[in-house]
Amino acid sequence: AKPFLAASPFGRGDRFWLVWQGDAPGNWDIFLSWWEPELANWADPIQVTNSSWDETSPQMAEGFSPPSSALVWQSSAEGNQQIYGMAAALEPDSLVFGEPTNLAPSLHAEVDPCLRYLPLGCVGTLACAWTHLHGDSADILFTPFLYDRPERVTSDPFPNRKPVISPVLGDTAWLAWESFRGGKWDIMAVRFHVPRGVVVHGGPTREQSWCLAQNYPNPFIGATTISFRLATTDQIAVEVYDVAGRKVRTLAEGLQADGWHQLRWDGRDARGVPLPAGVYFCRLKSKLFDKSIKMLYLPQPGMRGATGKKG
Repeated sequence: AKPFLAASPFGRGDRFWLVWQGDAPGNWDIFLSWWEPELANWADPIQVTNSSWDETSPQMAEGFSPPSSALVWQSSAEGNQQIYGMAAALEPDSLVFGEPTNLAPSLHAEVDPCLRYLPLGCVGTLACAWTHLHGDSADILFTPFLYDRPERVTSDPFPNRKPVISPVLGDTAWLAWESFRGGKWDIMAVRFHVPRGVVVHGGPTREQSWCLAQNYPNPFIGATTISFRLATTDQIAVEVYDVAGRKVRTLAEGLQADGWHQLRWDGRDARGVPLPAGVYFCRLKSKLFDKSIKMLYLPQPGMRGATGKKG
């Protein structure tokens, strides 16, 4: 029933995910498995959701820093169809899931989710789109950053449905959908440009540019990796702030050589005390560059991953 197959990109072609909606007692739930190349077999299915309402139409995507991934699906948990998202981290013999999040709470029905990982040069993001039903019409909602507030792509009287997001080609990707016009269904599409890195004005070329990549995974459970690139050797600071603008942690400070660097943040403050779940900002600053990214720190999972048995 509605299987979806996702392959790991960027040199990890041996990792394939399979996610589908399956018949649980009295309702539909989401199930997941992955290909184990060393055993030439699929892992035993894991039941991702276990609820009394229907969870359907799953989609999955994985970014450039496996083993973390994300899933989206539509759920009847709110009394009508809503779109939910959830982070997933693959450990040696199990999957650990984040807390399911309603991506855009609404009194209207939200259906047909689509999820696509978009590599943005030195960064990457998970883009999501779905159909927003209201009255006798239907519009397409889209966000290039999973968990950010979506924007309405269509606002016409025609019913629109079933959005899909293309891969990135150069600095461009496409969002396409079905639209009922003139008594028949047509295919509509809109192109959007994807930034390919950050270049200091008058400074280095794109390949030598400064860059603060989106942390991965994001959202994250427990810990996340922050990657950045310096065009020249410079004095820098990499700091974490809460939503009130208070600095909670300095991850790096001082003279750093040019090139790529990686830092790990474990969700703790400068004293080693675990911080509450929520939104945080990571800031990379120097005399030549200043940029921040938004990070979503998830609570300890209310749903724990089952163990995937070898077999």
